[in-house]
Amino acid sequence: MYWIILLVLGAIGAFFLNTNDTYVTVIGLLVPTVIHVYIFTLLFMLYGAKNSKSKMGYFAVVLAVMVPLFFSLSTFQMELINSA
Repeated sequence: MYWIILLVLGAIGAFFLNTNDTYVTVIGLLVPTVIHVYIFTLLFMLYGAKNSKSKMGYFAVVLAVMVPLFFSLSTFQMELINSA
């Protein structure tokens, strides 16, 4: 329950701080960091799955790639539907 409140408060704060140059700079620096951490995590997961010959490890890697793609594509489709 608390995470919903924090999520809403964070979204409201992001909405009002969107025009602040410092906020935009910080977000602009953090997004590439999150992306590279995600990529290296996938590489370490793949390395571990390969070394242990684990089918579940490979499944976890595929799942870790597919979930963000699913959300990205579903958001893109919603934008297409709303623009029509």
